[in-house]
Amino acid sequence: MRYRRKGLYSVSVKVGIAVFGTCLLLVLSIMAVGIYQVKSAISRNYARNAHLVIDLIETTVTWDSFEDYIETAQKTDHALSHEESGEDYVKNLNIIKKVAADAECEYIYIFIPKSDDIIYIMDTDEENPSYMGQHDTYESSGLSAEERQYIKEGRYEFVTRTDNSYGYLMSLFRKIEVRDDVYCYVSVDIQMAHILNEIYSQIGITTVSNLLIAIVCSLLAILYFRKTLVEPIVKIADATGRFTDDEDGNHERNVFNSLVINQKDEIGDLADSLKAMELDMNSKLQEMVRDKDENSS
Repeated sequence: MRYRRKGLYSVSVKVGIAVFGTCLLLVLSIMAVGIYQVKSAISRNYARNAHLVIDLIETTVTWDSFEDYIETAQKTDHALSHEESGEDYVKNLNIIKKVAADAECEYIYIFIPKSDDIIYIMDTDEENPSYMGQHDTYESSGLSAEERQYIKEGRYEFVTRTDNSYGYLMSLFRKIEVRDDVYCYVSVDIQMAHILNEIYSQIGITTVSNLLIAIVCSLLAILYFRKTLVEPIVKIADATGRFTDDEDGNHERNVFNSLVINQKDEIGDLADSLKAMELDMNSKLQEMVRDKDENSS
C-alpha cells in the first residue's frame, strides 16, 4: 500500500515556529533588561544633576532670610503675592528661577511640612505658581504617597519618580535646616519624558527590526529543515510505499537504490541502510530463483 504523506511541511513549520518563538523570547528578554538598565542609568544621572542643583541653591540663596519667610508664611491668613513678600524674597526667588532655567528643571519649590498640610514658601512654576503662605493638603499637593510618607518621617533626602501621568518626573527632596528648630524642604523636579520618549522610540524601531530578523531566520529555518529533513524523509516514506507495492515479491526491486540522498547525517545513514537492505534482498531473491530453476530441471 502506497504511503500517503500528510502535512509535507509540518516538521519544518514547527521548527520555524520554534525558532521564531526562541528569537522573540530572546529579543523581549534583552529589551526588558535593556529598558530597566537604561531607565536606571538615566534616573541616576538626573539624580546627580538634581543634587548639584540643590547644592547650588544652598550656596547662592540667602538662607538667613528664610527664617523670616517661614515665620511669615505660618502667620499669614492668605497667600502673599511676590510683591507682598518683599524685594528680598523676589531676589531669592529670581536666583532660584535662574538656577532652574540653567539646569532645565521642570519645577523647584520650597515648602514647610505640617502634620496635615504643607505651606509653600517659593515656587518657580510660571503658569500655576504657589505663593508664600499658600496651604495645600498632602493629597491635593500632587505629592505621591511615598513622598508624603518620607516628608512626615522627616527624611533628610530622598529621590522619587513618577509615571507618565506626571510626565516621568524625577524628584529630589532635601531637608534644609534654617536653624535648629526651623527647617523646610527643597524639591527639584526634572523632566525625563523627552529623553525617555526618544529612547522608547529607538527601542520600538529596534524591536521591529529584531522581529523582522526573527521572521527571516524562521523562514530560513523552515527552508533549511524542509530541504534537509522533511523532503528526504518523505522520499524514504514514498520509496517504502513503492517497495511494498509488489504483492508477490517475485522480482528484484530498485526502489531505495534509485533514491538520491547524499546527506552525511542520520538521514543519509538511514537511506544507505535501506539501499543495503534492498541489495541484500535482491541477492537472496536471485539465489532463490536459481535454486528453484535447478530443482525444476
